Amino acid sequence: MKDKSVQTWSDTGSYTYPSFGLILGGQTQLRTRTVETNKWFSASFKYWIPPVSTSKSPSEEHQARQQLTRISYGLDLSPSLIWELMPWSWLVDWGTNIGANLSNLSDNQDNLVAMYAYLMQSDVITDHYQVTGRYLQSPTTRAFSAESLLIHEIKQRNQASPFGFGITVPQFNLRQLAILAALGLSRIR
Repeated sequence: MKDKSVQTWSDTGSYTYPSFGLILGGQTQLRTRTVETNKWFSASFKYWIPPVSTSKSPSEEHQARQQLTRISYGLDLSPSLIWELMPWSWLVDWGTNIGANLSNLSDNQDNLVAMYAYLMQSDVITDHYQVTGRYLQSPTTRAFSAESLLIHEIKQRNQASPFGFGITVPQFNLRQLAILAALGLSRIR
């Protein structure tokens, strides 16, 4: 997601940046600030499927087949999905958190783990100063102009745990730790 904003303003005075050090009369400073923001997400995911054994009961085999179907076709009939498909549920969610609570209840169904996940942002702030005025000299007055360009770049990167942003290793439940062990993920931040 890219965003760009531009602000311009002017100021009048006798000692404005970037003309410091010069003995001047009235000056006019025109300042233009441009802020460019770029945000992006990068991740790699791994899905754990429980091992298939030959001595499964019919109900376990049926559950394994359902899970494979959900993974293959992206079908996930959960309370969260049913709520989202209901008419006007978006309006109810505007003032309540029913949808968020149902989503949290449905999250434990799948075994999706992030190998790495980063939310990154780059901000480039450009300040352009232009000062115009006149030297106070005798017997003549001469015009001058001075310019300055300052560029600041700020980069940020937020790393997610294997189960998302805002959850740390001490907060993992036993099921999540078991999934990490099954996937062989030894380095967890």
